[in-house]
Amino acid sequence: VEATAIQQELDRLADVHPWLSEAHREVLTRARQVVQERIVRKRQAAQSWLDDLERRIAAKENPHQLAKALEHEPPFLPDSEKERLASLRHQVQEMLEEDAEGQVIRYFKQIRDRKRQWELLQRLMNLVSMTEEP
Repeated sequence: VEATAIQQELDRLADVHPWLSEAHREVLTRARQVVQERIVRKRQAAQSWLDDLERRIAAKENPHQLAKALEHEPPFLPDSEKERLASLRHQVQEMLEEDAEGQVIRYFKQIRDRKRQWELLQRLMNLVSMTEEP
């Protein structure tokens, strides 16, 4: 992450240039503090994003909107939360599949002709058999 690289460069400057005056050292120290504070705020924001996403999933919000939110993972999300994020992605994928199943059933019920229903079922069965792995 760019902020971490800046922080490391500021640390390197202080180490490489021991001849810096006290005023210069104070400027470097303050710059490191500012960068560190920004990193902390960004990590907190990423954590809040993840907490909010988890709440939205638990509330069974629109799975398509949740999937869209997952496309914008914050860059400062700690590595320790990657497994939790993967679990949330899996839950949203399950929600999307459940939604698709519900849509298929709703559309199927709109077909009033029994013969057409059976023909569609046969086509779906053929589709399933074509996609099954040997």
